[in-house]
Amino acid sequence: MWTSAGRLTGFLLATAMISTDVSAQTPSSSDSTVAPRDGMAVGIALTPVPLGAHGFYPAIRLTVPLVPRIGLDMDVGRMLPAAGAHYSNQALYGIGVRFLASRTALGSSRYWSLGPVYFVGTSLDGHGRVTDRHSVISAFKLGYGADQIFRNDMRAATEIGVIGGDGRSPTGVYATLAVQWQRRR
Repeated sequence: MWTSAGRLTGFLLATAMISTDVSAQTPSSSDSTVAPRDGMAVGIALTPVPLGAHGFYPAIRLTVPLVPRIGLDMDVGRMLPAAGAHYSNQALYGIGVRFLASRTALGSSRYWSLGPVYFVGTSLDGHGRVTDRHSVISAFKLGYGADQIFRNDMRAATEIGVIGGDGRSPTGVYATLAVQWQRRR
């Protein structure tokens, strides 16, 4: 039986595997043959982790290009469910360095992403008693994705990868769907 997280993960996996060489609108001018450039973008990133540490990480994502083929994705959000027997989460912070393949004239690209994720919260003993009020759990994620920059400066991306760390960190397979808007040029 498929859960909603399982259906979403299946959809994200299928989307990441399908080629993104599709234009959002029919090119109508000669400058449409120039590949869109990555720019500073802000939006949302939705990340289910269905295998391993079951959870869902909704976040605000800020993307900053560093050089033409390297960018930085910064996420601020929360881990859901927020409370369990051993940990109560207040926030998550993630930084991903994105290494892009060359962007096509239609705006699509593939990329690798890697970086740390930090979960800030309170450690519990399993019976509801606090053991550490200011607990930080770190994890590392490695992913492969595809994105598309549309002519209206919207950026959509799908990514699949692994997340893990020490014994306390969430470990498993994740999938991300991000929708962002770039600053108009």
